[in-house]
Amino acid sequence: MNRFSDFFILFWTARITLGTNESADQRTGGLPTEPYWPAPCTLGGPFAENPMANGHLKVAVVDDDPSVRKALCRLLGLLSVDAVAFASGTEFLENLPHHRPDCLFLDLRMPKMNGFDVLEQLARSQSPVKTIVMSAQDEASSGKACLLAGAIAYLTKPLDEQSLLAAIHKATGSMPT
Repeated sequence: MNRFSDFFILFWTARITLGTNESADQRTGGLPTEPYWPAPCTLGGPFAENPMANGHLKVAVVDDDPSVRKALCRLLGLLSVDAVAFASGTEFLENLPHHRPDCLFLDLRMPKMNGFDVLEQLARSQSPVKTIVMSAQDEASSGKACLLAGAIAYLTKPLDEQSLLAAIHKATGSMPT
């Protein structure tokens, strides 16, 4: 089994588990309910002091769904990408002046500040971040609007390996190993 197959098993297991009506203890099998963020992915924290010294790309992941954040960070880690996860656009934008990623994976549909709002804020900034928008809805009008708002790519969830790698390459000019 390849690493992307492992990601899909992880992704769909997390989605199915978190989407049930079972109690928290049943969903987690008695494990702690705090999210587990394997290195190199961190939750809303800084990137490594000098992550490019190790040749890794720096990617931010913004999604209100913890299972998506966790699964995408794990996949990026398998690709030797340093990832930092944020639960909201506001949280990401507050952290941006201190830690600038090479690119951003941004969920389109989020409460309070949606992906369009984040794109608008990034467009107004002095040095915008190259952004890859993700959405569970495959809407041509949303994709076109995101690209017009400055996104590099629009991907439909669940993400497939070729689209993910092509979007990272388009945004950064580099290919994860």
